Amino acid sequence: INKCAWLIDRSLLHYRRGQQLVATDLAHQSIESANSPRERLDSTMNLIQMLAFGDAPAQALEISRQISQDSAEILLSDIEAEAYLCHYTSFACHFLDLNIQSCEQSRRAAELYGALGRRYDQGISWVNAGDGAWGAGRYTEAEEYFDKALGLASICRLPHVEDIATICLANLRMSQMRLEEAAALYEDGISLAQRIGQDWDVLYGKIYQALTLGILGKGHKDLQSF
Repeated sequence: INKCAWLIDRSLLHYRRGQQLVATDLAHQSIESANSPRERLDSTMNLIQMLAFGDAPAQALEISRQISQDSAEILLSDIEAEAYLCHYTSFACHFLDLNIQSCEQSRRAAELYGALGRRYDQGISWVNAGDGAWGAGRYTEAEEYFDKALGLASICRLPHVEDIATICLANLRMSQMRLEEAAALYEDGISLAQRIGQDWDVLYGKIYQALTLGILGKGHKDLQSF
């Protein structure tokens, strides 16, 4: 059994259980046990993911920038590795409100995942690219990326991509003050998220749905509950 790969798997197991400290410690151990530059890169990207979603996105971004330099040769020859790095870097940028950087990293990840035929990851990356563009006020660009995600979700039957893309498109419509359209999209996205058990998407959608209904003069009790 490859020790480095085993440690990465164990760290991900604890990470999914919400045991952040244990997961991060195992991620560091996997880096120390790496026997090749590619193993070290994989281990470091695993750590970046955990730091980005934990309480250290700035550290995740710093490490990401460093390994982009240190592992440049690998990244040039391995599009899967570059896709992972762009994907995790985009989340670090997202949590730091670096919307344009998040958009650019997600767009690149989507292109790379598309070349690899990884449609689910491609769809999620298009959603993230759209979210970054939306946060930066680049609404036309955001709509383009959400449309790409929804088109992929329809062709490849990706319900999770569809639900979050629909909710994010509703956010865009709210920002454009197309409130009735936004409210209908929230309803569709939340309903789909509930059917497939995506609880976080349900909560995310309901928060913005309540805000939209509040602006429309509806659902004041729902708005107050948040």
